[in-house]
Amino acid sequence: MSFHIIGTIGPSSFNSNVLTRLKNLQLSSFRINLSHSTKVTLSRYYNVFMNHGIRPSLDTQGAQIRVTSILGDSWFNEGDDIVVQYCPQEFSHILSGFDIGVNHPEFFKNVLPGDEIKLGFEGLIGEVTTVDEVKESCHIKAITSGNIELNTAFDISGKSIQLAPFTEFDIDCIKGTFENNVETIYVSFCNSADAIILLRNILKSISSDIRKHPKIIAKIENKQGLLNLHEIINHVDGILVDRGDLSREVRISVIPSVVSSIIKSCRQYNCPCFVATNVLDTMINESLPSRAEISDIYNLLSKGVSGFVLAAEVAIGKHPVESVQVIKLMHKIHELDARNLMSQYDIGEFMSDMPANLKAWL
Repeated sequence: MSFHIIGTIGPSSFNSNVLTRLKNLQLSSFRINLSHSTKVTLSRYYNVFMNHGIRPSLDTQGAQIRVTSILGDSWFNEGDDIVVQYCPQEFSHILSGFDIGVNHPEFFKNVLPGDEIKLGFEGLIGEVTTVDEVKESCHIKAITSGNIELNTAFDISGKSIQLAPFTEFDIDCIKGTFENNVETIYVSFCNSADAIILLRNILKSISSDIRKHPKIIAKIENKQGLLNLHEIINHVDGILVDRGDLSREVRISVIPSVVSSIIKSCRQYNCPCFVATNVLDTMINESLPSRAEISDIYNLLSKGVSGFVLAAEVAIGKHPVESVQVIKLMHKIHELDARNLMSQYDIGEFMSDMPANLKAWL
């Protein structure tokens, strides 16, 4: 099974120099995160990718409540009344009358007065006071103080929400995959095979030639996806485990065991499995990876992972190219080790294009 490095393109990598270097390094997938995109920015990505001979991939917003817009101050104090309203991303610049816009109207059919809401990873907690299903809005009283950022996730404590597997923006982007030569679609928060079947039906309605369809990778990011993993595997071209979002519903201490189990299941079905989150987190700011990160990468390779996802490392990190180089080096080392060939090679010969500090320490 071939090895892949998936990179999310963002401010740090969306320029001619870095894109060219990443292409020369044979980055497997140039992924556009739709949770951080608009129609305008997506069009810009497509144009630049086309000019560089790069096929784009899409990461959907998927079945998760996220903040699409913030009107006014993003800091809320204890006791503040926060007005939340459905606000499609493309209309966030023209709507008003609320504090926070979210991407799924179904949220307001699931939430009830008294529900506790967790917003993002920063500790801001609120309690729902009123809900208006018709206006697709609600009021939340802040229980703790905190900051809310764009794309922050919303969770209702102790409650699962039935959400559409794709947002309106997702569907619109999916319909443009053929004209923009999209290579892969990553299905965020994939809860069941139904989401994959729906996606394939949408693609078939546009083109009956399945050979031209993009690959579909299901992202396992919650308990429901875990429960339906074996069903999902049978309908996709690969599985991506997001250790970050998964840890919102699965204890961090259990994540390594869960990831190992998913990799094992994928190997049984001969289905590629990729791991994301904190792969090379240190290199978002620092020029060297941590020893723990290097060990993590090697151990996952030993378990049979098919590749890694460099999201923040490539999208907003200071060292996007070097991060890819580190993964490629670790894959080479593991490959040689697995074949008992390490003693026959000087690792330094695989570092010719690396900066001096990486050569010295790795």
